[in-house]
Amino acid sequence: MKRLAKTKRSRTISKWVFCLSLLSSFAGMVSLIRVAAESYGLKERFATALRGGKPDETLPEGTEGRMYIRGWSVPLYTASFEDPDRMQEIVDAPESASWTVTPEGVTHIADHAGQGFRLIKSLKAGDTFFVIKDGEKHTYRCVSYYGDAYRDSEGHGFLPDGRDYVDEGDTAIVTQTCNDETGNSVTVQYWVGE
Repeated sequence: MKRLAKTKRSRTISKWVFCLSLLSSFAGMVSLIRVAAESYGLKERFATALRGGKPDETLPEGTEGRMYIRGWSVPLYTASFEDPDRMQEIVDAPESASWTVTPEGVTHIADHAGQGFRLIKSLKAGDTFFVIKDGEKHTYRCVSYYGDAYRDSEGHGFLPDGRDYVDEGDTAIVTQTCNDETGNSVTVQYWVGE
């Protein structure tokens, strides 16, 4: 009888240990999923999906507003080609993209692909993104896409046909993100306001 009770208690303890190890494994997986979601901007995309595909337009804006791309968004901060180090700081920082307007009036928006901006690469001619600034929504439609643009050793960017992709682009609004770690291969798109 004692042996039966001991065996029963041992089985109960084994079941509890097994359940606790499963819970521990589950908690570890949830933690890994959370880190991955934050790294790839998925948290906001899942929240957007739960809102029926509508983005949260109450998120904080940068100095130039907040850009929304297919359920993901990023604040836009003023940068300048005259201060490339500051521009790079903005691009390097998580949760920020640079917004630069040249003296000729070309708007240049840039961020790292690894921080969620890779979604911009999925947008082709006809697709849209929007920016909310001071409560106003501005929608932009893609008119051309170059996945094979490049930057030279001095940081100047060119389209495959040799045109400077900022100064001699297709329109006055251009987005840019790198295709690789070197930053030499870039994707560039041109946009018009709707």
